[in-house]
Amino acid sequence: MPPEFKVRTAPTAHPVQGLAYHITDTRNGSTIGISGDTKYFPDMADFFSGVDILVMEAAAGLEDPVPQVATHSSVRQSASIARKAQAGELYIVHTSTAPEEVLEAARSEFVRTKVPEPRMTITI
Repeated sequence: MPPEFKVRTAPTAHPVQGLAYHITDTRNGSTIGISGDTKYFPDMADFFSGVDILVMEAAAGLEDPVPQVATHSSVRQSASIARKAQAGELYIVHTSTAPEEVLEAARSEFVRTKVPEPRMTITI
């Protein structure tokens, strides 16, 4: 029996070792990408290219952090990755920014942005 999921990993840019995940359902081809903790770096878009769902962290909030000291992505930076990756939808997580502010900032860069709610189920 062939595996049901294919999981690829890539390192993130964070002071504590972390991984990003690209998961493919081999039965139907649906894909999901999960960033984990990371500062912004454009190459992530290549790793997440074409995913149906992208889950990105935005702990830096609404302002882009100074690149030399950044440890997390901003809302706009996460949305930029989704746009460059041509993701189907973006879910912003790991942020203390109000959901309305997240959506306003992110949707200026990537319209199909959402903020998940606790115990939310997403079907691909």
